[in-house]
Amino acid sequence: MNTKYYIKKSGWGLLMWGIGFYHTLYSRKWDELTGREQVFFILSSVNCLLFPIAWFVLEKAGMRYTPNFWQNQIVNERTAAKFFSVLMPVICFLLAIPLAIIAPFIKNKKKAR
Repeated sequence: MNTKYYIKKSGWGLLMWGIGFYHTLYSRKWDELTGREQVFFILSSVNCLLFPIAWFVLEKAGMRYTPNFWQNQIVNERTAAKFFSVLMPVICFLLAIPLAIIAPFIKNKKKAR
């Protein structure tokens, strides 16, 4: 993963963080928030930073264990695949912290020249 990839995938994480920001801090001050809302905002901020790493881990795992499934054109054009492409950012955002912990254990295979 490089900087360009990280910045490209950060958009979804920032969108989810924006929703959390609007829900918690947009109309109220930090002192007015309940403990749960403060924890929610802190976790959504951390998840925003870790979102591209979680996306990377899911991409690597998906391509490693089911490569033919993802490269099949029929899967890419079906409604179920489009539904999964909408669900993927939500899954990554929710699992960003555990997937970021797993990330160092993912081995990158380099192509032979």
